[in-house]
Amino acid sequence: MKKTITRRSLLAALASFSFFIPTTALSAKGRELAIFYSFSGNSKRVAEVFQKLEHCDVLEIKTLEPYNAYNAREDRKKKKLPLISPLDIDLDSFQKIVLIFPVWEYTPALPMQSFMREHSLNNEVEIISVGVARLGVDFSHYFRWLFANFRECSLIS
Repeated sequence: MKKTITRRSLLAALASFSFFIPTTALSAKGRELAIFYSFSGNSKRVAEVFQKLEHCDVLEIKTLEPYNAYNAREDRKKKKLPLISPLDIDLDSFQKIVLIFPVWEYTPALPMQSFMREHSLNNEVEIISVGVARLGVDFSHYFRWLFANFRECSLIS
């Protein structure tokens, strides 16, 4: 039986080498890209599961400076967004972008808001919000924020 090497298995093999930068291999039009920010690791785990289920590429948003709960609280008070590391990838080369992030005070985590402010997404956008909700909480301003920032989006929480 003839074995073939798929693009995904090649990426997996190359990823084990420290010199390999996966973002340089992510470019095929029509593909799906999951972009996530994870503060505690929960969104990262969701992104990893999503990647396995959907066979898509994944990109992590990272802040330039270490980011902790104190920084997040101070940034929110000052209405300031943290600086994030630049992405060396052409987002327009993907048909669909899936954003995975924690929800902080009914809005996306501040680093994800930084990403959304820096990048205009002309792709189909899907949102997976990760967090704990309490019964009876009014999420109307969260939904207003989402739909004000995206022309068309679907929400999975």
